Amino acid sequence: MTLAEESERELVGPQQTTWLERLEQEHDNLRVALNWALQQDENTNETQRRMEIALRLAGALRRFWQMHGHLNEGQTFTEKALSASEGILVTA
Repeated sequence: MTLAEESERELVGPQQTTWLERLEQEHDNLRVALNWALQQDENTNETQRRMEIALRLAGALRRFWQMHGHLNEGQTFTEKALSASEGILVTA
């Protein structure tokens, strides 16, 4: 999550190209993290924690998805995160 959140700031700076390349290299790992975060858990606290992670990742990656042509994928993940977190108290 640190990579995604740090990149959110850096994608509007002079190191934009470097950060876009870095995120593209980590794209598969980011997908795995998002899919993991979207999984429900029997433990309510764990589910809440995962939903917070999913929402934070989706928010942090939005610019990357837009700039690198992954807008449909980003929209799908964001919609899933919002839907999965419905009715769950999150602080993200």
